[in-house]
Amino acid sequence: MESFKKKIYGVVDIPKETFLNIPLATIVGNEEIVIENYKAVIDYKPESIRINTKIGQVNISGKNMNIKYIRKDEIFITGVIKNIQYGS
Repeated sequence: MESFKKKIYGVVDIPKETFLNIPLATIVGNEEIVIENYKAVIDYKPESIRINTKIGQVNISGKNMNIKYIRKDEIFITGVIKNIQYGS
């Protein structure tokens, strides 16, 4: 099914992250990050936040990490971001 979606994506005019439901991270300096198309918050501490996505985990570490808001398909995180790591 995934390869079929990728083939179709090549001929339609829809953003890739929307069509394939993959995460999109928007980073503003080192103080804000918005992640769209996430699945769940796995761990939440003032020094790190782990988020599950369709393609694996996103680990965000820093100081005074705070989840400003959570919506069905979007999470907004603030703090002093030191590191963003993608992995499983």
